[in-house]
Amino acid sequence: MSSNAYLLPGPQWRKSSLSMPNGECVEFAWNGRDVSLIRDSKNPEAGVLRVDIRPFIQLVKNDD
Repeated sequence: MSSNAYLLPGPQWRKSSLSMPNGECVEFAWNGRDVSLIRDSKNPEAGVLRVDIRPFIQLVKNDD
C-alpha cells in the first residue's frame, strides 16, 4: 500500500432524483471502470454492496 493512500478520494455517492422525501432509498457510486457500490442511504455505515457494473445496469434496465 502506498504511503499516500490516505490522499485518495472516497467514492462519490449519488442518490436518485426520484428518491423518497423521507430518505428511504439507496445510494450508488461507480469506480469509473467495472465496479459499482450500493449502500442504504438511511444507514451508510451498515456496509456496502459491491457489484459488477454491466450486470447491474442490465438488472436496472430490465426491471419491470
